[in-house]
Amino acid sequence: MDADWSVELGAEDPVVEVPWASPDGSLRFVDLRAHSEHIDGLEEVQRYPELAEFLRTINRASSKLASVKCDVWESTKIEPAEEILGGSHKVESYCDVIALDGEARRSFTGHEKFVRRLSELLQNGPDIPARVEFVVRRADFRESVEVEQGFSITCFVIGYGQGRDSALRQWKIALDLVANALLQTASEDARRPH
Repeated sequence: MDADWSVELGAEDPVVEVPWASPDGSLRFVDLRAHSEHIDGLEEVQRYPELAEFLRTINRASSKLASVKCDVWESTKIEPAEEILGGSHKVESYCDVIALDGEARRSFTGHEKFVRRLSELLQNGPDIPARVEFVVRRADFRESVEVEQGFSITCFVIGYGQGRDSALRQWKIALDLVANALLQTASEDARRPH
């Protein structure tokens, strides 16, 4: 699996809002840690049931992380840089993930080290036709009236195959590997002295 990381903190780069809502209010943040029963009802999970296990893993009670927002889509547009992974079809997803600990949320250095370790861990994993990218982004946490600024990680996971079913299988394998790597790395961070 190809795994990499980057940082997007420019003025024009996206900022993750927690909680968030679409401009018309029809879509909004769901706290899946507090309400895991809502996972199966999410529109993305209805379309791609494979996403449910990822969300359950990230948001389980023992996790140091939480999901904020996600989406899944498919494409047959393979970019030249992706041709090495093979396939005529790809299934792509993203999930914004935050640390639960307030101090960890504010640490850019901690986020940078975290995504570097995640990438290294996954690069040493199974050689499958999939690509993962972790992007460190700014995040605004609206706990009350005040906004606390910090950081988040957007996890992009892409599976490639010679058709939809094959791409979907590879995406699901990659998604499971990413979920486990996220939990393992977050757990290691919690045990590491600061």
